[in-house]
Amino acid sequence: MVLPLAAALVASALVMAPPVRAQPTGDSLAWELVGEPLEARGLFAAGLGDGLAPAVYANGDDGLFVIRPGEADWTLLAPRGDLRANRSIFVSRAGTFLAGSGSSIQRSTDDGQTWARVLDGGYVAPVYTPEGALVTGLDGDPEDTVARSTDDGLTWTEIDMAPSLGTRFLPITFAGLPASGAQPGGVLVAGGNGGLAYSADDGLSWQATNVFGTFAFRASSVVRAPWGGSAPGRGTLYAAVNDFSAPGIGEVWESTDGTVWQRVGLVPGTDSFGALLVAVADDEVGEVLFGMYLTEREDLQVYRSVDRGQTWVGTGKIEAEELVGNPVKMNDLVVGPEGRLWLGMDQGTGGPGLTGGVFRTVEPVFVVSSEEEPEPGKRGVELGAPYPNPVTGKATVALTLPTAAEVSVTVFDVLGRRVSVLADGRLETGQHRMDFDASVLPSGVYLVRATVNDRRALTQRLTVIR
Repeated sequence: MVLPLAAALVASALVMAPPVRAQPTGDSLAWELVGEPLEARGLFAAGLGDGLAPAVYANGDDGLFVIRPGEADWTLLAPRGDLRANRSIFVSRAGTFLAGSGSSIQRSTDDGQTWARVLDGGYVAPVYTPEGALVTGLDGDPEDTVARSTDDGLTWTEIDMAPSLGTRFLPITFAGLPASGAQPGGVLVAGGNGGLAYSADDGLSWQATNVFGTFAFRASSVVRAPWGGSAPGRGTLYAAVNDFSAPGIGEVWESTDGTVWQRVGLVPGTDSFGALLVAVADDEVGEVLFGMYLTEREDLQVYRSVDRGQTWVGTGKIEAEELVGNPVKMNDLVVGPEGRLWLGMDQGTGGPGLTGGVFRTVEPVFVVSSEEEPEPGKRGVELGAPYPNPVTGKATVALTLPTAAEVSVTVFDVLGRRVSVLADGRLETGQHRMDFDASVLPSGVYLVRATVNDRRALTQRLTVIR
């Protein structure tokens, strides 16, 4: 069935143009073109469980664009000039923009208006590690490696993966699992040419998984799903892998700890460049994996799995070429802040005069918690302001839950570094008061962020003075 449009969605939905020309039926998903066609070599969605303002960013040949709730078309944030990166884009918890080009990482602290090159050889936009650092892949010819930052991407430390892995390894995708009893530092997984490697010390050293080998595997996507796992709320990792011993076959692998993997199914199609995966879960739609191939295809479509990657069903052809006016190539598949799938495309191998486009599903693929006031007589999730504020010593934070939930309450500094964890696990219905000792922290502004069921995020500011 078509996934229902929940009444609990954010009130101001994005207004898109032009309208969809055809409405698929049955198990199909309907897609629409977002605003005017533009190149989208990198796509990033903010505002879903990260405490950032809801928005979707597209990075391409003409510059960096943004579209926010209530807007009908894209706004150019940074024209091609200072911003040389034309691939992936990332926005940190502190609002810093980081973009990757395949040759460098660039950084902006003024909403994308001006950019500075901070890392040579950066291959993909950074992601957060379980401990709150940033990590990116480097194309460090002749030895590929990773780089790690603890100051919101301003400075980087390069980490050579080759000595511990015994071979060069080009990482192109990352995902992590939070801390557990067996893995107190969490686990970070890197996928790329060579398969899957993992780090149990937040990216400082690396080891091979059982899906690893030069010229044996290629992992094009690793994602964390919010279900299952070896500990409540920890999640499960999924990877799209090409096994070069079986050319043209895309595989789906699963792991609950990031170190040992098992194959659970095959992604439809016979593409040698791999697939992108997205995992969503909701009480209404259940557990769903979405996958799509990184190539130009006449039958361009997203596939859906409701049995954790074992079997896949196509969701209907996307009329991308018809709406854009030329063939396109898919680059990014993400979930937007309103719970819909977003798809970034560029012109692929086309010539001058061709363009790409950004598409999204007409309806959400899972329900997003409402930001509206709860019904009369009912209380929603509430994160109270820290008290006292400003503070010199101990502060108290109150979190109220209308139902039991998996909760993470974390304190970050303005650079996005985690300085304290107040709660991490399942909390029951009611109010929970958490004390935070700020006496050991320097003066400044800090963010207290509560994430509920991996989706809803609430943030309060706390000022520490001396």
